Amino acid sequence: MTKLLSKLATLAIIAFATTLIPILEAQAGRYKAKCRGPYQLVQGNWISSPICEDRVLAKVARSYGNNVRAKHVRKYAGSKIGICFAYGHDIRLSGICGAYRNIGRR
Repeated sequence: MTKLLSKLATLAIIAFATTLIPILEAQAGRYKAKCRGPYQLVQGNWISSPICEDRVLAKVARSYGNNVRAKHVRKYAGSKIGICFAYGHDIRLSGICGAYRNIGRR
């Protein structure tokens, strides 16, 4: 009888979790940063934001054929520098990559 109850409890937990996970994911998506280029809407004001800048970097890199996501750019700072060195000449990245444009040039 105890094995049956433990199996039923396990099934109930799995059923509950499988219905709860999509709800939690939908809630998390609701609070996604609202970006306009490299700027994020924060309390009614558009401010420069690293999250939005990473999205722009990834979008520009993808337009050149590089398959990179904003999550990767956010997680690995070296990818941001690499994208700036490779595509920093693009006008869309002038503000974001300004610090990396003339490094190593004489």
